[in-house]
Amino acid sequence: MNQNNNLSLSRQVDTLSAYIQNVSSNDVSILQRQSKEEIEKELEQGYDQIQHIQKKIVDEMKIKAEQAIIEARAEFQRKQKLDWLQKREELLDQVFQRVEQEFQNFVLTKEYLSALPKIVTEAIEKIQIDQVILRFDKHSDQLIDDRQLVDIAETTGISLRRGEILTKHHGVIAESVDGRLSFENTLEARLERKKPPLRALASEWLFEVNNG
Repeated sequence: MNQNNNLSLSRQVDTLSAYIQNVSSNDVSILQRQSKEEIEKELEQGYDQIQHIQKKIVDEMKIKAEQAIIEARAEFQRKQKLDWLQKREELLDQVFQRVEQEFQNFVLTKEYLSALPKIVTEAIEKIQIDQVILRFDKHSDQLIDDRQLVDIAETTGISLRRGEILTKHHGVIAESVDGRLSFENTLEARLERKKPPLRALASEWLFEVNNG
C-alpha cells in the first residue's frame, strides 16, 4: 500500500516537474523573443534618429553652401562694380584733362575773343560790389582793351580796374579792393563748376557704350 502510494507520488512529482520544465522553457522562449523584438525596435529607432540627424546636418550644410555661394556672387558683383566705377572715373578724369588741354587752343579762337566780355560781366555780377579789380591771364589781358572795360563798367554801373596778371588758368578773377571777396571765372573754374552734371552725362554715355 505504502509502496503503491510512493510510486503514485513519484509519478506525480515527475509529471509536475515535466510540466514546470515545459512551462519554463516556453516562458524563456517568450522572454527571448520579446528581448529580440525590443532590441530590433531600439535599433530601428536608433537608425531613424541617425537618419534624422544626418538629414538635418545635410540640410544645414546645403543652406550654408547656398548662402556662401550667394555671398561670393555678391562680393564678385560688388568688386566688378567697384572696378568699373574706378575705371569710369579714370576715363572721366582723362576726358576733363583733355578738355583743359584744349583750353590752350580755345583761347586763340574768335569764339573766345567774343565770349571774353561776357565772362567778365558774369564775374562782376556774381561778386556784387561797387568797385571791382579784374585779374586776367596775360593772353586775356591783351585781348580785352580799355574801351571794352569802359563799356562793361557803364553797362553794369560798377567801377573797374585791372589787377595783377594771373600766372595760371585762362580767363578772369573779379576781386574786391581789399581782396576779401572774389569770384573766379576762368575757363578752368567754369569747367570745375560744371563737372558734376558733365560727369553724370559722360558717365551715362560711357555706360551706354560699355553695355552696347
